[in-house]
Amino acid sequence: MATIDRRCDTTLSVRLRSNDKSLDRLILREPRSVHCSPSFEEFVEAMSGNITVKVVFVGELVVQTLEEDKLCTLLEKLGCLTALENLEIALPHLGAKKRITASSVVRFLGRAKALKTFVLWPFLRIDSGEDAKLIACVLKDHLNLQHLGFMHLVMSGGSRGIVIDPILRSLATVPKLETLQISAAFSMQEGRQAVREESSLTNLLMPSCALKYFALRNLNLGDSHCTAIANMLSKYGSVCSLKLLDLRFNSITEKGFTALLATLQENYILEWLETDCRNKNWLEKISFALALNRAGRFALLRDPSTSRQEMMGVFEKCCDNLNVSYHLLRHNPSICDRGKDKVENGFTPASQT
Repeated sequence: MATIDRRCDTTLSVRLRSNDKSLDRLILREPRSVHCSPSFEEFVEAMSGNITVKVVFVGELVVQTLEEDKLCTLLEKLGCLTALENLEIALPHLGAKKRITASSVVRFLGRAKALKTFVLWPFLRIDSGEDAKLIACVLKDHLNLQHLGFMHLVMSGGSRGIVIDPILRSLATVPKLETLQISAAFSMQEGRQAVREESSLTNLLMPSCALKYFALRNLNLGDSHCTAIANMLSKYGSVCSLKLLDLRFNSITEKGFTALLATLQENYILEWLETDCRNKNWLEKISFALALNRAGRFALLRDPSTSRQEMMGVFEKCCDNLNVSYHLLRHNPSICDRGKDKVENGFTPASQT
């Protein structure tokens, strides 16, 4: 496992072309790392045909100092790393609003067939509905993708603006996707909804999906979106895999927050919920319900295959929260029936000795 630093960056292109087995990751933190060959062009061309590099991290100084066209070229050429599984491109200083084009993302995704993780912090510019459709189309081919983050979308296009519905619908067909983070840059015009159809969100919560972490920030989602998500989490409360939902910086009101609270009467899987709600009563109820889920009330109240040992493990996890322990014990009094220990643990109750 090799990391590129000042001592070895002058030979980086040679090592890439020769498929150096010790070079399985590139950590590009300094601008000189991409100009060491001696030119940027030679460095990116050296990636073609490489079969050893699996992980790439492009640091903030590299992103900040590269011109936008070279940053796009770097992304496209990284797709030529045949074995590439994980790529993260860092966010430069906020004053340097570097933008990556949708076409460069499409070219990268079209080449990086082994990709599992893709996190893009710089601004991703989507200039048309066609851009969104092209990204959606190429994502369908990434059946091994597990983690995806588009952290700063910049969208334009007409009075209604561009929507990312095609991208979301496409991701619902990616069977291994566990983490999805999509955020719009705060420079996006106010009043524009980045998601038009509620089904584009709810399809990602079907039992056939593997999504565990779902963050949708600053997309101007409203109560209808929030209620649709809540209804889906209620409907599939025992089989949905979602553990964390982040809906901060949207346009959700008390109506949407009420729907989220109601869904936790049916959903025992969700463990973390991030919102902008500041209602103290709502926060207390939500926090308590989520604490119950984190403790494992699904194992106690919904899962018929739960063993007694697993039940005891639930109480061990929440032993420092008396309110949670009391609630679970009140709704599952059989845990106190020590007579069952004789069968399951070989323990003979005192009354029988």
